[in-house]
Order: sequence, then structure tokens, then C-alpha cells
Amino acid sequence: MLRERSTLLPWLLLGVPLCLAFFADLFACHAPRAGRPPAQSIPEREPAPEAVPELALQYEFRRSAEGVEVRASAEAPAGATVWSLPSSWAGNDTPDRDLGVVRAEDARGQVVEIEAKSPSEWVVTSPVAGRQTIVYRLAPTTHRQSSVNTDWYRPIVEPQLFQVLGGRTLLAPDTFARAAELDVSFVWSGFDEPGFAVASSFGAGEREQRARASVAELQHSVFVGGKLSLCSRDVRGKPVWIAIQGERWPTPAADFADVAARVVESQRGFFDDWEYPHYLISLVEAGPDDARMRSIGGTGLTNSFAMFVSPGTPLVTDAAGEKRVLHVLAHEMFHHWCGGVMTPEAPEELSYWFTEGFTDYFTRRLLLRAGLYTPADFEANLNEKLAGYYGSPVKLEPAERIRRDFWNDPAVSLLPYQRGDALAIELDRAIRAASDGARTINDWVRELARRSREVERPFTRDELFDSIARAATAEDATRIRAVAIEGRLLEPRAEWFAPCLALEASAKASFELGFDFDATREKKVITGLVPGSAAEAAGLREGDSLAGLSVALGDPDTAVEVSLKSDTGVRRLEYLPRSRSERVPSFRWVGGGDCGPTSGL
Repeated sequence: MLRERSTLLPWLLLGVPLCLAFFADLFACHAPRAGRPPAQSIPEREPAPEAVPELALQYEFRRSAEGVEVRASAEAPAGATVWSLPSSWAGNDTPDRDLGVVRAEDARGQVVEIEAKSPSEWVVTSPVAGRQTIVYRLAPTTHRQSSVNTDWYRPIVEPQLFQVLGGRTLLAPDTFARAAELDVSFVWSGFDEPGFAVASSFGAGEREQRARASVAELQHSVFVGGKLSLCSRDVRGKPVWIAIQGERWPTPAADFADVAARVVESQRGFFDDWEYPHYLISLVEAGPDDARMRSIGGTGLTNSFAMFVSPGTPLVTDAAGEKRVLHVLAHEMFHHWCGGVMTPEAPEELSYWFTEGFTDYFTRRLLLRAGLYTPADFEANLNEKLAGYYGSPVKLEPAERIRRDFWNDPAVSLLPYQRGDALAIELDRAIRAASDGARTINDWVRELARRSREVERPFTRDELFDSIARAATAEDATRIRAVAIEGRLLEPRAEWFAPCLALEASAKASFELGFDFDATREKKVITGLVPGSAAEAAGLREGDSLAGLSVALGDPDTAVEVSLKSDTGVRRLEYLPRSRSERVPSFRWVGGGDCGPTSGL
């Protein structure tokens, strides 16, 4: 089951002052060859219940100096046919602003009537049945350098880069059920310049690709072409493709490809899930070219992951020893199972503590097991999350507050990640205690994934808590429900990671930005300034005109950088977004004993 939403991580804007040297020759992966590598297409699956015509859908991308023309064609009956995109995808409710719909043609090649029904729907009226074509043009764009992260998910059309996400680009007719398996083809025209390569959720290298996919899968995909570094790694006999745009990365592409393949292998191995034809990771430079700001975003798609990273960002480990890009990659890949295979009932925000918090927990755990996190990395990530939870100003808010304000309040948007991570730690302890160490949370989540595949429907929250009661105890399930749904505070336990990590208490300042982040970014003026805050002490005033902003949301130890417009030019301010300091639980690595799954690691 697909999870049709883009995950925009709460710390997309990372203020990291770095001085980096850039080298154009760092890429060790092969450049596109004159000969084409074998096509990587999705194998035949069980036929759909309803009959579908052979080559039901065709898409052609025609590149020219005017942009990229898309020609989408499908069998359609006489009369009216609705061609559409998801009405809302990746923070966008108006997909029509990127699509210059030109015309529609019937099976005879005659131009027929086309009318916009809504920002995401077009009605084509044809007097004859047969193959129908709708033509639209993606004009050249410049928004890849935007500081607004939702812009990166829009079509990117530049002289040396073309990238689109299916949910924003691939119009499909209403003649097919969204889940019906179809024969589909993709044709790339005009992408044969030296150094150019193409890749998608359905293959890499070939300018003509065939696949077996549903409309839902097509509109949850990525297509990228242009001047790319295209690498491949073999994982259990199947290719993992890495398409990297840009020549200024301080990390060799080959090194990133090695790490990415290890993440794929560790997560697939964890679930013993090798039912995929191939996997694509696309990585594109996005955001302002400013070394003081580091932005990371991404979304998991059909057999693929699309990632957007600030120019020049280290892709494995940065100068401060942090592995943000690696964590985002592993987090989003894990959503294939937690939130994808294991899909909660709507509204999904009420279960974000599970889909987001448990994903963060398993991301840290599996990166350690894969050797991509050191014990010090594990400890730092764990303590950052615990400090965020126990120091959160909204830690006692119920799940209903998350449903209401997740997209409006930065502190609320962080809460399910923090709270759910702590709940996963507690659930692991409870399962180990109930089974005398014979089982861990690993066994529970694998079983949940297996059952989810069997029933092929979203699970209810009651079913989720019932499964927790069976794996641990009814008392544990009741306590976890009270924290997850009602907002009770989870008490930390020394035995969470004993004997390998010891519980301590440390002083930690709480995060307080000092003004309304969303309103300020939208209005471009400082809005909702908090009296007595560090922001006010640094010199910010209500109504100041904003020129630039770098902030690590939720992190009180990373300085906020604010640029303000004035009559004399641009004024820059910097401050630590801290309010009060309080004691929060933390863990220190001490080693000793069995530091495997039975110790919570």
C-alpha cells in the first residue's frame, strides 16, 4: 500500500557554519556510457482482476530549448475522459501552475476539446474511442535554489537537469482504477548529450523503458535526466542505482553509493524483504548556495527515494561528525514498511508517534547494526531525541493536538518523532521483560509487517495496541496508549539499555525560537516575537523585515542566523534559541556485557 505524501522533516533548515573545499573530480562512479546498460524493468506480477489493454499508458518526455514537453497517451472511450493528478501532493494544492496544458488529440490525431475542471483535473472530450493523447509543457524553472523546501518537489526543468515527481507531473485518465496493474512505457527524447543519463523509479540508463505499474505507483515515482553521475551497486543480485546531480559534493559519489547500498541491504535484510526489482536514489542540489545553511529533504517513492540537499553538504559525515544526510536517507527508506506496508487508519497524524517515532528509533538501531553508526553516533542521536522529548514545551499534549497543529507549530511537529522514539524504547524493554529476553521489538515489528501484508488494509489504533498487549502485557499496552494518545509523560528507566548504556541526568536548555516561525516565513517580517526571549535580547523586533533565516528547529544548541533588511542594507543577527534549562535523562555508553538486541541496541 502506498503512502502518498511527502515527508518534510522537521529540521529541514540546518544552520551549520562550515568552510568546505569543493572539487569537481571527486566522483568515482562511471559516467554514462555510449552503450546502454540492460533495462531494469519491473517484472510481471499477478494479472489485475479487470482486463487492461496492452501498453495501457505511454509517457514521452521531449526536451528542447523551450523546456520539456510531456505527451501522455492512453486508451479512452468516446465522450468525456478526466485526466488528473492527486489534488494535493508534497505541500501543493495547485499542480496546474507547473503544467502548461497545450492540447489533446484523439485516436485519429485530431485536436479535440480539453477543459480545466480543477487545478488537478482536465476533461478531454473525444467523438471517437481509441488512444487519446494529452500534451503539456513544463517550462524552464529557477526554483531549485528556493529556501522554501516545498518548491524542490515541483518539476525541475533546467538546461542540464530535468527531475519530476509523478504526483506533480504524470497525468493519468480515470479509465483505470488506481490500483490496477498496467503495461506502461516511458520515452526520453533529447537526452542524448554527452555526459547525460536518465533514471526513474522504473529503470535506469535506457531511453525507452517498459514497466508494469499502477496509476498509484506512477504518481508516486521520480524521473531524473541530464548531467548526472549514475552509479550502481549490487544488493542480493538486484541493482541499487544512485543518480547524483552536481559536481561540488565534498563526498565522493562512490562513497555515498557504498553507504546507500548498505542502508538498502540492512533494511531489506531486517524484514527479509527482497521483493523489489531494483532501487533508485536520486540526489539533487537544492536550496540556497550558502555554506551557513544546510537543508535536507526527501521522500520515499515507488522503489525509489528522491533526496534534496544543500550544495556542498557532506553526504556521509560532516565536519562536526554528524550524519544528517545518512539519517534522512535511512529514515525515509524505513517508511516503506513503517507507514507503507504497515499503514495506520486515518487520520494518520494520530499515529505519527508510531510511523515517525518508531521509524526514527529503528533508523538509529539499524544504522548501528549495519556499522554505519558508531556507539558514539548512537549515543548522540539517542540523547538528542530524549532531550527534545523531555524538554519539549508541548510534551504533555495529546495526539489530538498533533493532528490539529502538526503542520502549524514547530514544537508540535517534532513531538511525535520524540515521543514515539521513547515509546519504542519502552516497548522493546517491555517485550524483553515479558519474554524473559527471548523476544525483542524486532520480532514484534516484523510480525506486524507480515500481518499487514496479509490483511492488505490499514490497521486501526485499537489493533495496534492489542498487538502490543500480546507481545508484552495488557498493562504495558495501557501505559503506552496513555502516553501516545493522552499525552502522559513516559518515565525513563535505567534498564532501557543496560548494561551497555547508563542512565544519567543532564542539564539541557529548551528550544525557543522566540517568534512565530511559519507566520514570519510567510509574511517575511518578524511576527509573534516573544518578550524576554533570546531573540528579543539579540535585537529582533516585531515587524522587522526578513531577508534570510537559518534555523535547526528543535535544537537549542545550534545558533539561529537572521538577516534583516534596513534602510542602510542588511543586518545580521545570531543567537542561541534557548529558554529555560532543566534536567533531562540521558545515556552514556559504558559497554560491557552483551550489547546486542537483548540490551536494547
